[in-house]
Amino acid sequence: MTQSLEDYLETIYLLMVDKKVARVKDISERLSVSGPSVVQALRELKERELLIQEPYGYIELTEKGVAQA
Repeated sequence: MTQSLEDYLETIYLLMVDKKVARVKDISERLSVSGPSVVQALRELKERELLIQEPYGYIELTEKGVAQA
């Protein structure tokens, strides 16, 4: 896993701890990256089965994602 994806994973975890939910907008603001960059990273993390996201919904880490975060 790249350092960038690890940063996204950690940010999602911290947002879940702080706010109970993570959203694309929150991740984008916290990492100072564009929305499309977040969407691409989320797609890769989903492929690795590290998170779950309903279309236009909140982002949740899977057990595997939490363990890795």
